[in-house]
Amino acid sequence: VATVSGTTPTFGATANATTNSSEFNGICKLDTDKFALTFVDNTSNRINGIAATVATTAITYGSAVQIYGADAADPAYGGSSDATTRGRNCTIQLGTDKMFTIWGQVTGTTTRHAVCTFSGTVLTAGTSNTITNADINYNQSLEAVKVDTDKVMVIGGTATAINAVVITVSGTTTTVGTTKAITSVSTLVSRHMIVKSSSEVLVMINALISGSYVTYANILRVSGSTITTTDSVSATVGDGT
Repeated sequence: VATVSGTTPTFGATANATTNSSEFNGICKLDTDKFALTFVDNTSNRINGIAATVATTAITYGSAVQIYGADAADPAYGGSSDATTRGRNCTIQLGTDKMFTIWGQVTGTTTRHAVCTFSGTVLTAGTSNTITNADINYNQSLEAVKVDTDKVMVIGGTATAINAVVITVSGTTTTVGTTKAITSVSTLVSRHMIVKSSSEVLVMINALISGSYVTYANILRVSGSTITTTDSVSATVGDGT
């Protein structure tokens, strides 16, 4: 953690969340002096979460909790059992003591997500839920944003399309809406989402199509758990940078 005076940052001491190696980390702010991390533990190959408090620049971690993965044959995508892959994990704040996290699972080839709550730095994971691989591939890039107090939008890719879906949240229980195709692409390079309001999300996608990098922009409109799209605007952008 750093404090800033003018344009000069002063960094506090580093603090390790885990003694094991980890990768594909997610982070979100929970409260003024509290944040949460999610990560794939490379020893257990499981998705874990941990909360920390901050006093000035000093970080104090709670205990890491396994969010999902009781079955040893079903590792989280991107763990050491899958070292050549690039797994994905996205974590966002839902409230001062609540977060949403989404990740890929190897064996079931599903995109799995869960809502976690916190009491101080003690994490309690809700029951996880899935998005089928036909809608969002487990090994694709993921992005999630909070649309409303009880609503999350996720975008991700398949072999033939970039899709969006709304997930509603009640306590720690989630309900997955109907997937909406944003555009057909061959290779997803990057994606960004900006929440304009509780009913509109701006999505920008960069994709490799027939040897050219194309950037798409689209407004996704949300009514309940239903997504409708406007006509996308696209431009070819050379090397995709």
